Amino acid sequence: MVHAVEGFEFNADFSRNKWNPTDFVMVKGPRWSCVRSWRQEDDHIVQNVPDDATNEQLHGPMQDEAYVAMCYGKKIKMDKKIVCSSTMSFDDRMAPLIVIAPEFGVHTPSGAPEFREHWEIVLYDLGMNVWKHMWKNNAPDWVKFAYMNGTYQPNTRYELKVTISETAKGEHLEVECDGKVFGCFLPGLGKEFYLGIIACEGRNRFYDFKISAPNAE
Repeated sequence: MVHAVEGFEFNADFSRNKWNPTDFVMVKGPRWSCVRSWRQEDDHIVQNVPDDATNEQLHGPMQDEAYVAMCYGKKIKMDKKIVCSSTMSFDDRMAPLIVIAPEFGVHTPSGAPEFREHWEIVLYDLGMNVWKHMWKNNAPDWVKFAYMNGTYQPNTRYELKVTISETAKGEHLEVECDGKVFGCFLPGLGKEFYLGIIACEGRNRFYDFKISAPNAE
């Protein structure tokens, strides 16, 4: 049984020798063949893909290799408000993101943690999206749940910040990046969940990852 954490601050600086990979769990995407890995650079982590892989390849036939996901290793307990942020950039068009996952499944036959229902808060060149990923009939399904149009530049660092607030009508999500803000409710999220990052659909760089529960007792 995984115990939830409450009333704490977590800050990972993804510079070389500044963070502890054992704080995180690598997670398999249900659409892809296996758990992939990061490459450590001086001040960030990036998908461990061949240096000569083009943007077109990573967004096309190499999407499997370009998908890398990891979450903080303990569930976070909802207590009034939780703030999660990551500084990130993309080389071409897309699509670094923050992920919220109530539970993991188990991949057969590898035994690796694998996403089931989860939420993705995605940054890309034309704005921000919230995707709800579901698990139906033992297979993945997904729908774009909310979005904001905007302009974000490649090879530029942005801080993507999500705030999950407990309300009388359920958990509410607010998304902020570079002065643009939008929000939506997250039906069925529940009171405990994992938080993490996913790189996909092109080279994505992550410079840090933070979780704060400022109102926890």
